[in-house]
Amino acid sequence: MSLTTKEQREEALRNGISLATLYKRLREGWDIEEAVLIPPKNTRYSRFTKRQLEIAKRNGLEYHVIQWRLNNGWSVKEAIGEKVKKMNKITKEEKEKAKENNIPLHLVYARLKIGWTVKQAITIPVNAHRTFTKEDLETAAQNGIKEYTVKKRVYTLGWDVEKAITQPTRKKNIS
Repeated sequence: MSLTTKEQREEALRNGISLATLYKRLREGWDIEEAVLIPPKNTRYSRFTKRQLEIAKRNGLEYHVIQWRLNNGWSVKEAIGEKVKKMNKITKEEKEKAKENNIPLHLVYARLKIGWTVKQAITIPVNAHRTFTKEDLETAAQNGIKEYTVKKRVYTLGWDVEKAITQPTRKKNIS
């Protein structure tokens, strides 16, 4: 005899709850309605609605791209709504624009690979010769941010210096 009806199992699946999770909840004493309706909290996609996930999937976005965009100040709507342009799909005009902005094509491709939009990749200046003031590095240190992290944020991730030296690092949970 099954613990659930076919309709309950189908509803759980529509709500993003696997059958394994559903049965585990029931074994743990959950009420059937709660077990079927409450979305799991331990999935990395649980912060998004079903509609948002559909949009992201339709736009060909992987989770790490969405997460990178959110970590870099994009709204959820922007992060899931803008497609990543394939590296081989840069137009001649876009290549010329990057050249005008003194941004090498290999850097444009690297930026696209980590989730930048084409517009960002061809217009945000290269900070290769940017030196940080003593005050910048002191501010970062006061905020618990290492010099290496500041440089990575600015040079690799394209953050502005103010954000790089003031936004705290995420703490790793060590269990």
